[in-house]
Amino acid sequence: MMENNQIDEKIKSYIKSLKRRFTEKLQKENDIKIFILGSGFPDIRKCLEQSCESCDNEKCVEPKRRKKVRDALRCLNIISIFPEECSLLHPVIEQESIFENEDVDQIIILSEDPRGSAHELGIYSKNKLIAPKLRVFVPTEYHPLEDPSDTHFNNPLDYLSLLGDQSFMTNAYLTHLTKYGHIYAFKSENELLRKIILLSHCYKTIKM
Repeated sequence: MMENNQIDEKIKSYIKSLKRRFTEKLQKENDIKIFILGSGFPDIRKCLEQSCESCDNEKCVEPKRRKKVRDALRCLNIISIFPEECSLLHPVIEQESIFENEDVDQIIILSEDPRGSAHELGIYSKNKLIAPKLRVFVPTEYHPLEDPSDTHFNNPLDYLSLLGDQSFMTNAYLTHLTKYGHIYAFKSENELLRKIILLSHCYKTIKM
């Protein structure tokens, strides 16, 4: 039976070779590379190969949105990828290694459920190689700078009391927003697509 340190070395070696192969693949392309994270697909092979137009699966609302974002970015000649397409053996470990790669420009996190985006943000915001690449899109009611009630205070310091009303997830968004920026609110799918397209096109223009 293999010792734990031997297993660790095997995993490290595998990740290193995976990272090298992935880098070589990306370097052949001269365009922007963006990963799109979010709710998983019910049937990854079927969902990626077939059109979503005839699908009435209630679990597919967010995965469909991910596909719309991917297709919109591809219209801009931006390489947009789902992590699921990489066929990773150890997704949690390998995914982080891939995202650290300098050839990965951005990582978009989409989630109607704030627990999903907050979970991924919690993992990757601690990694200094990945955190600046994150672009998080959350429903308006969970964005730390949005206040649907538009509360007014005469004393400016009283606005700080709003922090106590925010959830742990909203505070996580605020912390990341303060340090790295790129936490965006959206009210509708149309607004989401508009913001992603404009931001990605501008990024591409700046980089190219």
